[in-house]
Amino acid sequence: RHVASRSMRSSSFKCSTSSRSRLNTGSKHAQSVAATAEINPTETTANATKKNDALVETLTTTPEFSTLVSAVSRSVLLDAVTSLQTGTIFAPTNEAFEDFGKRKGLSREQIFQRENLAEILTYHVVPSASMSSSEVMSKDELETMNEGKPLTVQEVKGANVSKVDVECGGVTVHVIDKVLTPAFSVPADIQ
Repeated sequence: RHVASRSMRSSSFKCSTSSRSRLNTGSKHAQSVAATAEINPTETTANATKKNDALVETLTTTPEFSTLVSAVSRSVLLDAVTSLQTGTIFAPTNEAFEDFGKRKGLSREQIFQRENLAEILTYHVVPSASMSSSEVMSKDELETMNEGKPLTVQEVKGANVSKVDVECGGVTVHVIDKVLTPAFSVPADIQ
């Protein structure tokens, strides 16, 4: 389960706006995920935030991210994530969300309805820099989008990393098999 040993072997796909054919997308499924998520790379927001088309395409066309896409779409983070121009994302797979739900005794829908969903999701995003797996491993802590709740490299090591160093328009994605959770201050959130 050690990320460092797996990271050097696992960079299996690249992201770009033309990467659809190189990802295992399952086209009908990918189209339904994109439609369900309502992430449209050509939309602009009221404040004209530029979308990261490569990141949006990768997340919406990769079947193993359909739960992550749905969670981001249902939270208040849609614009923040889709407009990220630089950063690092530890992207949990569908299986990771399923395992998280089982551990917490929650259905997929109940996960999406949690008050702390945005806190959980922002804990997976390091907005300051696009970091390769070796750069991540050289740190002790990573300042996340969830201000005041840094992610420790020990937590990252506790997850299996199936794909690393996927470059998506200035954002590096590392695919993980675990939903990472910060220590919450509200006792009801600790389960």
